[in-house]
Amino acid sequence: MKTSALTSPRRGPIERIEGLTRQEFEAEFRSRSEPVVMVGFARDWLSGRAWTLENIESIYGDLEVPVTVDLPMGGSPYLRPNKDHRRRMTVRGFLEKLRSAAPDRPCYIDSSNMRSYPELMAEVDFRGYTNHPVEAGSTYLWLGSSNTRSGLHFDPSENFLVQVFGKKKAMLVAPDDPASLYPMEPYVSKSKVDPEDPDLSAFPGFARVEIKETVLEPGDLLFIPRFWWHHLRSLENSISVNHWFPGTDASLAWQMVKVLNACGPRYWWRTMRDFVAHGLLRIEFEPNLYTPQPLGVILYKALSTGLRRVILRR
Repeated sequence: MKTSALTSPRRGPIERIEGLTRQEFEAEFRSRSEPVVMVGFARDWLSGRAWTLENIESIYGDLEVPVTVDLPMGGSPYLRPNKDHRRRMTVRGFLEKLRSAAPDRPCYIDSSNMRSYPELMAEVDFRGYTNHPVEAGSTYLWLGSSNTRSGLHFDPSENFLVQVFGKKKAMLVAPDDPASLYPMEPYVSKSKVDPEDPDLSAFPGFARVEIKETVLEPGDLLFIPRFWWHHLRSLENSISVNHWFPGTDASLAWQMVKVLNACGPRYWWRTMRDFVAHGLLRIEFEPNLYTPQPLGVILYKALSTGLRRVILRR
């Protein structure tokens, strides 16, 4: 371990509630951007055989999907080259690999769009907690072996994460102090810190954060508010489904500016460099594991799209 009891981040539980009404959820959690676990929310989903590995293999065995293999057991996965871990294989081939995977060689079908799994998507039901149509295009499947990890990161949208099969550990950090989470310079929504074993000699500010954590059981739903940093690890073979609710471009832009300002000039410089090199000049870049395009490229595309819309209106 790289931490001590005197310097470790503070830790506390994520509140777990069974029978939470929509009114209580809206007033006590969503309106205040507070995470909560709705215990047993998806028990009805699990009453049939749809979510078993055997059923998924029988229906989708020949479907080819991108997978992540030989995941690192520690450290931030975002620091690893994407090409070392990303592959394409059939669902059947992946499940064979999962069943024989060594504990220190985790593998993952990660963020696989539910458009590819219509029979499973038919089981997904968030009625009672949202008026927003839950569409496959914003809903994703996560199927992996024990020890698959997400890395510590934030998303611009509210997130409903349902644990369907197996158990998963969730760790969340509020978005108040992004500098203490040491974002990556090109990908400011991704942290360099492993919150399970933080290296406080390299990341001393992380000792100031408070980590909220829980273990998700089958049927539990975790509400992750927008911009909350989160890290997820499967404790055994696991199936999860998540749905991202749409955010606004303005809120995303403001949060990114907030992170850049908190982290200092080096982050602004890297963003502007990527804006020019990989956006304007279109120089190819090599993505890291689980990373989107650099923020500078995202800003370039957003600006270019906005200018084109203005020109087309004239």
